[in-house]
Amino acid sequence: MSAPRSIPIDPILLTAAQVARSLSLSERYVRALMARGDLKVKRIGGAVRVHRDELARFAADDDTDAGEVGR
Repeated sequence: MSAPRSIPIDPILLTAAQVARSLSLSERYVRALMARGDLKVKRIGGAVRVHRDELARFAADDDTDAGEVGR
């Protein structure tokens, strides 16, 4: 009998680092997008996460003006 195989599971809620990697952005920039509300977040205790559907919405949004962060 063989050992059970682990099945990779895509997380539903993503960290800022995971979002940054997905969008090829810096984590600092992603945190700024989260802080100003451009990326809606889910807070669970002290953890802040982005739902993968929100990431898809943000990536598909033609009205996103990412150049405004930090101004």
